Amino acid sequence: LPVLFFVVSDAGRLIHVNRAVCRLLGADEATVVGTRIHEVLALESTAEIDRRFHDAIQGGATTGEVRVRAHDGRAHPLLLSLHRVELHGRPLLVGTGVDLAPRIEAERRADAYEALVRAAFDASPDAIVVVSRDGRVAVTNERFDRTFPSGPSAPTDAFLDRVARPAVDPAAT
Repeated sequence: LPVLFFVVSDAGRLIHVNRAVCRLLGADEATVVGTRIHEVLALESTAEIDRRFHDAIQGGATTGEVRVRAHDGRAHPLLLSLHRVELHGRPLLVGTGVDLAPRIEAERRADAYEALVRAAFDASPDAIVVVSRDGRVAVTNERFDRTFPSGPSAPTDAFLDRVARPAVDPAAT
């Protein structure tokens, strides 16, 4: 993932940005440089922006998830770190950020896929039990739970020992 890099003046204006920042914001460097940080960060309130800016200028650093507003109005989630540095006696904030949108989208897709698989698993007319490599019952479907309401029992375990659990060869251990 491209890392966003930027420098913010003590007055709260962007004074340097890399190409990744420009791409994310959907604007060229000439448009972005000079922009107030308040115009870019899409936080709930300017008070929250002021608090984060103040924390970084006074305390030396701040890190957290924020939303950055692109020039087209879309908000992008970022993991943002601001660190205070001094240049010629003047405090500046050096910021780095990673766009979290790809990770969030991947998590959303994984959750949707898991929900789809779980729905098919639970809708099966057959009782299904999934056994882990070490022989433990990992998951059962709704039909299994209705058929065996007390859960895997001693007879079920004996059945699983015969058909589903891997045989352990004593000579191999």
